[in-house]
Amino acid sequence: REKVVVRCFAHSSWFRIEDQGMREHELLARGSAFFVRVEKEAESNSKQGGALFAAVAGHVCAPYRFRKYYTQQWLDFVQPQHTRNQLDFCHPRSNNVIYSLAISHHNAAVHDSLDLAFLKIDDAHAQGLQRALQSEGLEYEAVGLKG
Repeated sequence: REKVVVRCFAHSSWFRIEDQGMREHELLARGSAFFVRVEKEAESNSKQGGALFAAVAGHVCAPYRFRKYYTQQWLDFVQPQHTRNQLDFCHPRSNNVIYSLAISHHNAAVHDSLDLAFLKIDDAHAQGLQRALQSEGLEYEAVGLKG
């Protein structure tokens, strides 16, 4: 069967402030994401070498840092430790979720002046994602950056 390449996927940010009595994470924002693979010089010959990241909108990853976009007062109480990001990979034909992964705020880097953030995808999740996509006849493609 023909392989379909996945280049874009869903990104959402969630928060829970336990001190405020929240038991479940609640949605902060939604957006889109794409893969970026950062290769070091020594890894440039390998097909899948280098660290895998999701490039996302900074205002979705960390809305509390974009107060001009979001004016709700309660957002003043949200700090990075209250948040997590989620990536959902949907089948391009059925739109069913094939693979989801939660990414801690520890693995999120928000640019200081641009509306841009990067979420580090660890090797175990990258391998799980690749297996899930392959089982559906899909593969992903990352933008390659040399570092």
